[in-house]
Amino acid sequence: MPWQLSIILSNLFASFRAIDARRVGNSKNDLSLFTLVVSFTCVTLSGIFYAMFFGDSLNHTEVWNSRYFITLMAFGIGLGNLLSIKLFRLLPASLVAILILLNPLSAVMFSFIFLGEQLTHIQWMGAVLVFAGVLSVQLISKVTKKKKKKTAIHVGLALALVLAFLYGVGITTEKYLLDRMGMSTYVVYGWGSQLLMSIIIALLLRKQFSLPKSNKYYVYSIRYGMLLGAAGLLYVFTQIQNNSASLTVIGSSSKVALTVILAYFLLNEKEHVLLKSLGIILSGTGMWLLFQ
Repeated sequence: MPWQLSIILSNLFASFRAIDARRVGNSKNDLSLFTLVVSFTCVTLSGIFYAMFFGDSLNHTEVWNSRYFITLMAFGIGLGNLLSIKLFRLLPASLVAILILLNPLSAVMFSFIFLGEQLTHIQWMGAVLVFAGVLSVQLISKVTKKKKKKTAIHVGLALALVLAFLYGVGITTEKYLLDRMGMSTYVVYGWGSQLLMSIIIALLLRKQFSLPKSNKYYVYSIRYGMLLGAAGLLYVFTQIQNNSASLTVIGSSSKVALTVILAYFLLNEKEHVLLKSLGIILSGTGMWLLFQ
């Protein structure tokens, strides 16, 4: 499978996950510690399933040799997920959606510094168009009329910067581990370490850990994790195929535009059509340039 197709399929699963979250209609459950643990459990199980039936043999020696990098990656991604929860509860979702654009930019910067990855001039043009398209779509959601305290804005901005740093570290370390141990070993041990970290975080914050009151959220959390696992497998496969964390991260950012298209048909979200269309055209053109 070419990496261009795998990143599109990964974005498709991620977009269906976003549509599912909107249908459930409760962002607190979407970003709860319970959903975090259940999701990473499903992701890890999907990695084990892939390794058992489709992958190569596990490289246990390389896992031990890379134990410090695995720990660093798990810590970065685990703490990053926790900060995401804090950020969404501190600031309006529309503002957070814009601040999170710092994450892929951080990943590109870290990949350039530590992995020596470089994009061509055409690919940089594509990256700019993708981010412009994503930003135009994100700006549709207006910040809530209720004014936030300046202190909350400052704290939120600080959290967003730390989150971007952790994201860059996590993506760069992930690419390094994939190059050393291969896909099968990584999705078992790498994702397993992320599950362990999410459990540790839930235990440390057990006072904030609550079980959903409705059974539908149990089903939703499992479904959310399964879609996350499918998108994750395709994402990792893309990184291996194109041998570039930067291209993969930028390409995955276009899932916002894909989500808008699905929401138009599945959720009947037909407001701001012109601005959404502009975002889709910009992101689509950017993706085409990235594929060159």
